[in-house]
Amino acid sequence: MSNGEMPKKVSDTSVGRGEIEIPEQDVQRLSNEVESRLSRDLRSSARIHALMKTENTFRNSLGDLYEYLQDLDECQQCGGTLSTCAKRRTGYRLVPTYDEDRDQVRLLSQPCPLQLELEESLSHIDPWTMAGGEIYRHALALQDLVHDEPDRRDVVQAFRHVLKVFDDFRHGLPIRGFLFTSLKPTSYPLDLLAFSCYLFARQKISCSFVSLSFLADVTSANYDTRRLALLDHQAICRVPALFLMDVDVLPNTFRPEVATALEQLIDSRRAEGKVTFATSTQRKPSSALRLALRGRDGASSRADALEEMMTPIVLRDF
Repeated sequence: MSNGEMPKKVSDTSVGRGEIEIPEQDVQRLSNEVESRLSRDLRSSARIHALMKTENTFRNSLGDLYEYLQDLDECQQCGGTLSTCAKRRTGYRLVPTYDEDRDQVRLLSQPCPLQLELEESLSHIDPWTMAGGEIYRHALALQDLVHDEPDRRDVVQAFRHVLKVFDDFRHGLPIRGFLFTSLKPTSYPLDLLAFSCYLFARQKISCSFVSLSFLADVTSANYDTRRLALLDHQAICRVPALFLMDVDVLPNTFRPEVATALEQLIDSRRAEGKVTFATSTQRKPSSALRLALRGRDGASSRADALEEMMTPIVLRDF
C-alpha cells in the first residue's frame, strides 16, 4: 500500500465465511457504494439503520450489506414465479440480522413468499412416489409448453379440460378425472398429471401422487416397510384427489394380499365417488388390471370401473 497502512478487515461477501483483508481504499469504495444504494432505497435503509447498534456496526458489516443489496436487486427482478428466479438457490432470499457478539450485520437465508406458497401447496400431497419438487417442475413444464407452443393442440386442449374440471370441483360439481395417454413416448401425460395435482394441492385439497407398484410392499418381510405401505394404501383409498402414474404398470399380484389391496382401492374410490387421475402406457389399462386380478371374483367389473372413473385423453401431436 502506498501510504504504508495495514489493510483493514471486512466481512467476506459470502454468508458465514468469516473475514478477509481488504485494502483501505477498497473499504472506502465499498462503503460509498453501500451508502449510495441505501440512499435510493428508503425501506432497506430503514431496515439496515435499525440494525446499526454501535458506531462500528456499519463498517464491520460492509461485506454482508453489499451482498444483501445484491440479493435484493435480484429479488426486484422477480417475474412472479419461481421458474424465473435467477438465484443459485431458487426461492430463497437473504435477511439481515444483528450479531451482538461480532457487532455486525449477518445474513440468514430464508424462503421467499413464493417458496413458502410452494411448500404450503406441496404439503397437501401425501403420500407421493415422485418428490414434490419434481411434481412442480413437471407442472411448470406444461405451463411453459402451452404458453410457448400453442400449436400443440392436443396438449393445449387437455390443459384447458383440466382447468375446467378443476373449476367444477371447486364449485362442488361432480367430476371425473382424466386418463392421460400418448401415442408416442413423451413426458406430456406426466406433465398433465403433475399439473392437475398441483392445481388441487394449491387449493389445499389433500392429494396423493403415486405409482401402484408400491402395493407390492404390503407383503414385505420388513415390518417398517410393510407398515408404511399399508398406511399409504389406506391414504390413497380415501384421499379426495388421487393421481396415479402408469396405472397399467401393476405390482405382481400372485400374493393375495397385494391383489386384495388393489381391489380395495378400486372399490373404495368407486363407492365414495373420489376423483382419480392417471397416466397409462396403454390406451385401455383395464386389460392390465384384468390380467393382474385374473381368477378373482369381479376382476372384469373392477377393471371396467377403473376406466369409468376417468375420461380418456389421448395425445397425438408432438
